Amino acid sequence: MKKQLMIIGIIVILLTVGFSGCNEENESKYSIVGTWTERDSGSQFIFREDGTCVITANISIDATYTINATVIKLTITYGGENITSDFGYKFLSNNILSMTPFSGEGEEIIYDRT
Repeated sequence: MKKQLMIIGIIVILLTVGFSGCNEENESKYSIVGTWTERDSGSQFIFREDGTCVITANISIDATYTINATVIKLTITYGGENITSDFGYKFLSNNILSMTPFSGEGEEIIYDRT
C-alpha cells in the first residue's frame, strides 16, 4: 500500500511539473524581442534580449525595459534624467503588437514586426 501511494505521489508531482511547463510556454508564445515599427509614423522600438531597447523617431534614444504579463515598463535615461513610462500591451499575432499608455493619455498604437 505504501509503495502504491508513493508511486501515485511521484506521478502527481511529475504531472504538475509537466503542466506548469506548458503554461509558461503558452504565455511566452510571442516574444517582444525584435524591431517593431509603428504603422502611422514609422517610429520604432527595438527591444533586445538583454533588457535594453532603442526608441527611434526623429532621434534615437537608448532605454531599458522590464516586462510582465500585461505591462511594458520603459525607463528612458535622457539628459541625465530618468523618465519612466508604462504601456499595456498585447500581441494581435506574432508580427503585430498593440501598445497603450497606462497614463490614460493616448490611444492604442499598432506596431508591426519588421
